[in-house]
Amino acid sequence: MNSLNATYETALSIDDYLFIRKAQAWDDLEYSQGAMALKNSIFIISCKVDFKTIGFVRLIGDMATSFYIQEIAVLPEYQNQGIGKELMKRAILFVKSCLKNDWKATIRLKSMPKAKSFYENLGFVSFPNKDDKNSLMMLVIN
Repeated sequence: MNSLNATYETALSIDDYLFIRKAQAWDDLEYSQGAMALKNSIFIISCKVDFKTIGFVRLIGDMATSFYIQEIAVLPEYQNQGIGKELMKRAILFVKSCLKNDWKATIRLKSMPKAKSFYENLGFVSFPNKDDKNSLMMLVIN
């Protein structure tokens, strides 16, 4: 990852957000919908390489008991180089920073089947139900 000269920041432009979503073949959003999604997020961290935004994580939640990884995306040509792992580590640190001593919270997410092991290696555990086999969560204690 260091060979990429990656930098991380708690910001993400709407244009970069929409571009990276499109590169993932996710549903297109209108500009105003993307803007509202970013505005209503509780935490965003993005990664840049050579001034180009190549990935991000976006969290929603109540900032006390429940946090949800709404989206994590890294441009395909930068995947499998530790960027997603670093983005997730920073998101988890943010959650811990929100909690007072002895507080507990959960971070939840839905995974694509092929990415479940990525999250499990970060400490997430599966909690599938009859309708959804790809939900994972992590208990965070401060």
